[in-house]
Amino acid sequence: MKKLIFLMLVAIVFVAGCQENASETAVVLEKAPKKIAEVIAPDLTLQMVSTKEGQYVVYYSTKDVEMAYEEDPDFNRSLILTESTSNSDERKMYIYKIPKVKVEDRTFTVYINGELVPFDMNYLLGMR
Repeated sequence: MKKLIFLMLVAIVFVAGCQENASETAVVLEKAPKKIAEVIAPDLTLQMVSTKEGQYVVYYSTKDVEMAYEEDPDFNRSLILTESTSNSDERKMYIYKIPKVKVEDRTFTVYINGELVPFDMNYLLGMR
């Protein structure tokens, strides 16, 4: 009986650890949450909006965009955006929710087509 309880406890801890790591990735959003949408500047190409819950990266492009998210062992985080050809000249908004910043995080960078790109705007929303 003790062995069974111990194995169940180990399994619970393992599953909890896996779930925590699984949520630590960037997510593509179909539309911006209301509070985020209110501060987005449509004339800027690359923007970051930071909240208590996480960070949102907003990118405007006329091309289709694929996203990848990386964290390295030194707590550097990167959002990697790769543009591909598009049959439209319409400027589209892409919005990504990034996991909440941790105290130990050192840098957060965005690469577009392999090039490091600075933010046009970094907005702090409700951060006190």
